[in-house]
Amino acid sequence: MAEAVGEAGVDLVVGDSDAECSTDVALRSLDHEFDEQFVELAAATRDHDLWINDDPRSEDLADYAFWTDAEEYAAVVGAYGASLPDVVEEYIAERRVQKDQLIEKAVDRAAYKSIGPWTVGVTYGRCSQNEVADELRAEGADAAVIVKPSGSASIRGGDTFERAHLVARQVNGGGHPKAAGCKPDIYDDMMDFAYHWTTNGEPAKRVILTAFERVAEEMDDVDAEGDTDDSEADAEASDDE
Repeated sequence: MAEAVGEAGVDLVVGDSDAECSTDVALRSLDHEFDEQFVELAAATRDHDLWINDDPRSEDLADYAFWTDAEEYAAVVGAYGASLPDVVEEYIAERRVQKDQLIEKAVDRAAYKSIGPWTVGVTYGRCSQNEVADELRAEGADAAVIVKPSGSASIRGGDTFERAHLVARQVNGGGHPKAAGCKPDIYDDMMDFAYHWTTNGEPAKRVILTAFERVAEEMDDVDAEGDTDDSEADAEASDDE
């Protein structure tokens, strides 16, 4: 990807840390003095993208960006910033009736798997992944996987699981410790997608859960190495005595 960007003659700018989203990078990289409302808009966008969820406006912005076209979204947030006007809030409220139904359906069909020290909630649907993940966490999941009809998936963590990016990297994806995404490279033709749709994403679920298992095994290996080092250090200390 980096090579392709370079060949296109575009400067590649990477975020300084896992605390930055792409909007932060764009804001500080563009040669322009942005008004405070755009700095605030970037912060609200980060709140959603990194699944911080401290700013209630971030969910409204995310929903509006998804439901409207890019030109309208840019025009509205350009004029109002992160605080959307009443007419837009009314539109969002109407659209959320269907959204809530899709969230409920995804939560109802979720299954929970114990992998290493974690409980992973996994489900399928064309739904709002952050809200579904919140519901699965409320049911006791440390991590949530939402597989979509397109074959891609969202992986969400929290305070008890901050390895979403490590899981995603093993299945053709990436992201942040608490929020990542992927699209397993397992679909070769329409027959594969037909099976995906009729089984609620079982092929993708399997490979992603296997990735969780590998991350758990790697964590165990690191812990085992640490225990060995501690034992050797204790033995050396005893010999010195």
